[in-house]
Amino acid sequence: MKEYIQVVAAFAGLSTAGVELLAAAGTWTPLAPGDTLLFRGDEADALYLVAEGRLDVLMPGVAGPETVIAELGPGDVAGEIQMLTGGRRGATIRAATATRVIRFDKQIFDRLAETESAFIESIQNLVLGRLRRNQLAAILPAQFGDLDFRQMEEIEALGRWVTLHKGQVLFRQGDPGNGAYILVNGLLGVLVGKPDGSFRLVNHIQHGEIVGEMALLSDEPRSATIYATRESDLLFFGKREFAVLLEKHPRFLLSITRMNIDRLRHSMSQARPGTNTSVTAVVAASPAVPMPEFASRLAAALAKCCTVLHVDRKRLQAILGAPDDSAAAREILVNARFPAWLCSEEGKHRFILLETDSSDLQWTESCIRQADQVLTAGLAAENPAPSDIEARCVYSPQDAGEVQKRLVLIHPDDCARPSGTARWLAHRSVEMHHHVRLGVEGDFDRLARFLTGSAICLALGGGGARGFAHIGAMRALREQGAPIDIVGGSSMGAVIGAELALGMSPDEMLRANKFLFSNAGLVRDLTLPLLSFTTGKAYAGTLKQIFRDVEIEDLWIPYFCVSSNISLAERAIHRTGLLWRKVRASSGVQGMFPPVVLNGELHVDGAPFSNLPADAMKDVCDGKVIAIDVSPPIDLVQNTDYGDAVSGWKILFKRWFPGDGSFRCADLGTIMQRAGEAVSIANQKLTIQRMADYYIRMPVEEFGLFAFGSLPKLEQIGYEHAKQKIAEWRSEGRWIGI
Repeated sequence: MKEYIQVVAAFAGLSTAGVELLAAAGTWTPLAPGDTLLFRGDEADALYLVAEGRLDVLMPGVAGPETVIAELGPGDVAGEIQMLTGGRRGATIRAATATRVIRFDKQIFDRLAETESAFIESIQNLVLGRLRRNQLAAILPAQFGDLDFRQMEEIEALGRWVTLHKGQVLFRQGDPGNGAYILVNGLLGVLVGKPDGSFRLVNHIQHGEIVGEMALLSDEPRSATIYATRESDLLFFGKREFAVLLEKHPRFLLSITRMNIDRLRHSMSQARPGTNTSVTAVVAASPAVPMPEFASRLAAALAKCCTVLHVDRKRLQAILGAPDDSAAAREILVNARFPAWLCSEEGKHRFILLETDSSDLQWTESCIRQADQVLTAGLAAENPAPSDIEARCVYSPQDAGEVQKRLVLIHPDDCARPSGTARWLAHRSVEMHHHVRLGVEGDFDRLARFLTGSAICLALGGGGARGFAHIGAMRALREQGAPIDIVGGSSMGAVIGAELALGMSPDEMLRANKFLFSNAGLVRDLTLPLLSFTTGKAYAGTLKQIFRDVEIEDLWIPYFCVSSNISLAERAIHRTGLLWRKVRASSGVQGMFPPVVLNGELHVDGAPFSNLPADAMKDVCDGKVIAIDVSPPIDLVQNTDYGDAVSGWKILFKRWFPGDGSFRCADLGTIMQRAGEAVSIANQKLTIQRMADYYIRMPVEEFGLFAFGSLPKLEQIGYEHAKQKIAEWRSEGRWIGI
C-alpha cells in the first residue's frame, strides 16, 4: 500500500511518518463495473485513493439525468473536497471498470492536519482546483450547450486560470483588448470613468458570466475598468483561443449576444448593480459591541427576506467537523478550509452572513477578505474613531473601486432619537448608515430589507399646496401595512417627507403644515425684489420651529431631499446636515425665496431638476419605489388672452372685483413654480417607467399651487386615491404591505 501512496502527487508533501500512518490506516475496497463508491448527498466520512481501474464522477445535468463530468484513474483521489470543506458529497462516483481503491477514514485526515502542513497545503490546492473545475462544469453548458466532460476538458485546456484578490484590477478602461474571461467564482465590479476623473460602479459581473469579450469582437479598447469585489477565479482565453471557441461552438456567440442585450437593458433601467449571493462580514467597531446578539438578530431578520446562512468561527468549525481549537487547527480552518467551503456554498444562499470576532483577528481579517460587503456595528455612545481592524482592512486603499460598506449604530431600547451620527460618518466613507435598537424588531427588519435590496422606498414629488395630498397617502400606506424604510422628496415633497422621517403622524403633519404655510407670514416677509420677493426669514423660522436642530443623519428613517444647484446646473441630493436648512433649499421656490448658499453655491427648489425624485431614490438605494406625483402633466390651460402686455393694476382690480369671472390669469408665484416644474415633468415619464415600481398620480388639478387653505380637502383626496390604488395592486397580487 505504501508504494501507491508515495507516487500520488496530492500526497507529495507527506513526511515519512505521515506515509507510515496512512499506510497503516488504509483499507482496500474493490469495486465491480457499475458499483457506486459515493452517492451525492452522502455524509463525508472518508477519502479514497484510486490504485487500479477507472471511476466516473457524475453530476445532475441541466435537463435532469446524471452526466459524467470527470474521470478518475490510478493516482487520483476522491472525496477530498469534503475532507476540507465538510458537508455532504457533491457528486456521485461510480466504477467504470473493475477498480480497487484505498479508503482513509476522516479521523486519520484530521490527525495529519495537525502536523503535516505541507500535506494540507497540497490537498488544499487539489481541492481548490477541483472545485474550480466542478464550478466550470456547471457553468459551461449555459454558454456552450450540451457538452461531454472531454469537451469541457478541451475548453479548460484552451484557457489559463487567473486569480484576483479583493480590490485587484483585472483590466482598466482604455486598455487594449487582449482576451476574454469566464468568471468561475467570486464577484467583479464594473467601473466607468466620469468627466471629473472619478469612477462610477455601474454593474457587477457574477459567476458564469463572460467579461472582456466586447473589446475582442469590436477590436476597440476596454470600455470599463473591472476589479474584484471579493476573491475571484477566472478562466482566460487569448485572442486566438477565443476565436477557436467561437469556431467550434457557434452557440457561444449567441450566448454572448444575449448576455450583452441583458446588460444593455440593465444599464438602460439604471437599476443599481445587484448580486446573486451577497457575502457580508459584520465587524465590531469595538470589543464592547454585543456581536453574537446583534448578528443573531440580523440573521433572523434576513431570514424573513431570503435564504440566509449565518456563520461564525465556532459554527464553521462544527459544520466542517474541524478538530479541537488548537493554533494549528485554527490556521488550517481559517486560511485553507474556510475559503474552499465558502466557494462551495456560493449560489446556495441569497445571503451569507459572516460574524467576526474582535478577539480573533485572523478570523476577522479572513471574513473581510472574502466579503463583498462589510457592515461595521458600533455602539452609538462610544468613541467614533475607526478600530485598528477597520483602518487596516475595511478603509485601506484598494487598486480600484471599493467593497460596499455600511455603518450600523446601536442605541439603547429607550432612545428617543439618535444624535452625534456625524462624528461617526466623518471617519468612514459608507454607502449608507442605519440606526437600530437591539430590542426593536422593526429596526432589524428595516436593515435586512436594505441589505437584501428589498427596502420600501417612498419618493414624494413637488407641487406646492397640492403636496398636502402626500399626507393622506401616508395615512393610507400606514393603514395598508407598508413599512416605509426610506423617504426622499423634492420641493413640497421634501417638507412632507422630512416630517415623516421625523416620526410625525398624519394628524401631526396636518397641524404642522397649517402653521408652516401661513400666507400672512409670507406677506409680512415681502422685501425689495432684487434677489427674491421675500426675505425668506419667515419661512426659515417656521422650518426651524418644526425641525429644530435635528440633523438628517440622526433620523430613524433614512431621508434625503433634492435641490437644484444652479451654480453647477445639476441636481443635488442632500443626505446629511441640518434638516430644516436642507428642506429650505429643496422647497425654496426660485424668485419667491432667496437661494440657499451651500459651500458657496446657489441652491433653489428641487423641481427644475427632479420634481419626482424616484430616479434619485434609485441612486441612493435599491428597493421597491413608491412614487407619489402631485404635479399634473397639463396645467394652467384656461387663461384669458391679454395680448402682448398686461397691467398688474388691471390684474389686481380683476381679483378684487371679478365681475363675471371671465378674466383668468395665473399669479406670479404659480407661474414661477410651474416654470420650475415644467422641464422636470417633461422628462418625468421616462423616470416613472424605469424607476417607479408603484406610481400614484393624485387628481389635484383643481387646486392651485398656493391653495394652502385647502389642506384638509387635499389630505382627504390623497387618502382616498392612495387607498384605491393600493386596492388595485392587492387585486393584482403585487402589493408590498405586510
